[in-house]
Amino acid sequence: MSDKSSTGSSHSLRSRGTIEAASGVSRRAPAILSKAEETAFLEFLLKALPSSGGGGFKMPTFNQAATNLKEKFKQQRGAEKTGAVCKNKWTAVRLVNFPAATDAHHVFL
Repeated sequence: MSDKSSTGSSHSLRSRGTIEAASGVSRRAPAILSKAEETAFLEFLLKALPSSGGGGFKMPTFNQAATNLKEKFKQQRGAEKTGAVCKNKWTAVRLVNFPAATDAHHVFL
């Protein structure tokens, strides 16, 4: 199987735009969640938890969370808050705050 990594590429495979980095390499602008946005996002997930089933949140939940953020916070910094951005944010929060819950044998969140 050949290596299909994006090493050397100036664009993410999911890129919708680029910014010029200090090193001269273009990359996608990051989505920035304020503390208020992050709190609203986590509160949304907490409310969605009963309907998530035992396997964790699914992509439609993250898409709804992104829509919720766009409706609540008209002035946003950084890139657009998408379902993928919300999923990545949840993964980062979960890994930092609930490391035992990310064990391959124990899916709690």
